[in-house]
Amino acid sequence: MFLSKLNSKYKAIAAYQRQDYLSAIKYSQKALRKTPQDIELLLLIGNTYYMQQKYSEAAKYYQQIINLQPDNYQAIINCAEAFLWQHKYSDILPYISALKDDYYADFLSAKISFEKEDFIAAEQYLQTALNKHQNNAWVWNLLSQVAQKNTHYTLALEAGFQAVERGGGDVAHQLNLAYCIYEIGSEKGADFVVSILQKWYQKYPQSAIAQQCYFSFFPDPKFCKSNLQYVKDVFDNFADSFEQTLSDLSYQVPQEIGKEIRKIYPSNYRQKIRILDIGCGTGLCAPIIDSIFPKHHLDGVDISSQMLVFAKQKHIYKKLINADVEEYFSRCCNVYNLCVAADVFTYFGDLKKVFFGVANSLKKDGVFIFSITKLDSQISDWQQHISGRFLHAKKYIKKELSENGFSNIKFTSTILRTEGKKNVQGWIVSAIKK
Repeated sequence: MFLSKLNSKYKAIAAYQRQDYLSAIKYSQKALRKTPQDIELLLLIGNTYYMQQKYSEAAKYYQQIINLQPDNYQAIINCAEAFLWQHKYSDILPYISALKDDYYADFLSAKISFEKEDFIAAEQYLQTALNKHQNNAWVWNLLSQVAQKNTHYTLALEAGFQAVERGGGDVAHQLNLAYCIYEIGSEKGADFVVSILQKWYQKYPQSAIAQQCYFSFFPDPKFCKSNLQYVKDVFDNFADSFEQTLSDLSYQVPQEIGKEIRKIYPSNYRQKIRILDIGCGTGLCAPIIDSIFPKHHLDGVDISSQMLVFAKQKHIYKKLINADVEEYFSRCCNVYNLCVAADVFTYFGDLKKVFFGVANSLKKDGVFIFSITKLDSQISDWQQHISGRFLHAKKYIKKELSENGFSNIKFTSTILRTEGKKNVQGWIVSAIKK
C-alpha cells in the first residue's frame, strides 16, 4: 500500500513537471486518499489547479495546508495570489497580516493597489518591499509598470532593467522591458530610452527580444524579418491573456477577413474546401471560417506551441502544426483552396519568400486573404516600427503578389486595432492565384 501511494505521488510530480495537469490531479488525488494530510501533495494539487487558472480550486488546497501548518510561507503566498486573480481583495488581507513584516506583504498590497489603479500607493508599497528585499525580479517588474503609469519614466526604465538583471534574463522580464522602452519611446522620443536600450543590448546581445527591440530603434536593412525566437517567446508568454488583450485593443481583423471571404465565396457555397490559417495563434479566425463554410478542412500553423494549446480547445481545426510558416511552406505544395493570415506579416519586412510559399501551397484559382499594416511611403517598400513590427507600402504588396502569380489584387482600408490610444491603419488584401 505504501509503495502504491509512493508511486502515485511520483507519477503526480512527474506529470506536473511535464505540464500534464490532468494526470497530475488524478495521481495526486489517488495518493492523497491514503495520506490526506500530506503537505507536499496538497501543495502539488493546489499548484496544478493554479497553473490551469482554476484559482478557486487552488485556494481550497492552499487553505487546507494553512489549517495544518498556519505558518506555511508558500501556501500563504500562493493562496493570496489565487484570491488576487479572482479579485477577492478582502480575502487577501488575513494573508497579508500573516506575512507580518515580510516584503511579500508589501508586494501583495502593491498588486491590489495596481489593480485598483491607485498607482501612487502601489509605487510606495513597492519601494517599501525593495527596502526589505531587493532581489525579487517580479517586484522590480511591477515597479517598472507602476512607475510608467505615474509618468516616472526614468525609474520605469531602470526598474525594468533591474527586473531583467535580477531575473537572470528571464523572457517575461525582457518582454516587459521591451514594452516599456517602446511605450516610453513613443511618448518621450527615442533619445529618452536609447541609453537603457544600449545597456540592455550590450549586456544581453544573444537575447532575441533585446535584438528585436534594438533594431527597431536602430534599423538595419539586413534585419528583414522578426527573429523567430523572439516571436515564439512573445506569444508563448502572451498566450494566456492574448484574446482578452486583443479584445481590449478593439481588434477586428478576423471579422474583417470574414467579410472579404464572403465577398468572394457565394453564401450558398457547399463544396468541401481546404483552408490554411497562417499564424493561427489561439484560433480567432476559426469560428468565423466555420460559420461561412459548412464543409471545410481547416489547418492551422503557428510557431508558438502555447498559442496552439488554445487553438486546439476550439475543436474546429483538422490539424494544428507547430512550425515556422516559411518552413511549413517548404513542404507544402498545391494543397489549399484558401489561405488566410491575420496580423502575421507584421513580423516580416521582406515578403518575397513567404508569398512564394503561400502561392506554392495554393491550388490554381486559390484565394489568399490577409492583413497588412499600412506604410504611407512612395520610397520604402517596408519599414520597421519602434514597436518591432513591420509596415508595408501598397505598391510593394502589389509587386510581390504579382511576381508570385497572383491576380485580382484588392485592398480594403481598415483599422486593425488601437495602440496607445491611436488607431493602427491597415488593409485587408485579397488575391487569387492564376
